[in-house]
Amino acid sequence: MEPEQPRPTERVCVFRRRERSFALPLAEVVEVLPAVDFEPIPLAPPLLAGLFNLRGELLPLLRLEPLFDLPDRPAARGEQFLVIRLGDSRMALWVDKVVDIAPIDSEALQNLDPARPYTRGTLEIGATTAWRLDLDQIVQALEDQMTRLLEQRLSVSV
Repeated sequence: MEPEQPRPTERVCVFRRRERSFALPLAEVVEVLPAVDFEPIPLAPPLLAGLFNLRGELLPLLRLEPLFDLPDRPAARGEQFLVIRLGDSRMALWVDKVVDIAPIDSEALQNLDPARPYTRGTLEIGATTAWRLDLDQIVQALEDQMTRLLEQRLSVSV
């Protein structure tokens, strides 16, 4: 009998936002920063908190609260910005705290069933259940919100 081959693993970044755990493959994470001042954008959709300057590059800062019906609270000391990569674009998620970089079975990461919009399902990481975010769906939601706002503005001005 042949020895069992080790299952391939990938690493995920696990973070918290408003008492909820989320995860992203580490390959999609660029860096974690302490939350810094950012510029809110007037009339922006609720998902877009604003823009901030990261070493000369303006990055959009996204809020997860509107997508997941999380409580909306003022910023708190110690919060972080999770800079992520989606294709050639970079943006940041506003998170409470990155809590773990954990190995996970590659098959578990690839074969998730969507449990709710904007996720690819849930992952069991130790004693934590984390929602695996779907960045493509989140960016699509932002584009849809911005399109609706623009259409509203254009219909009002006509």
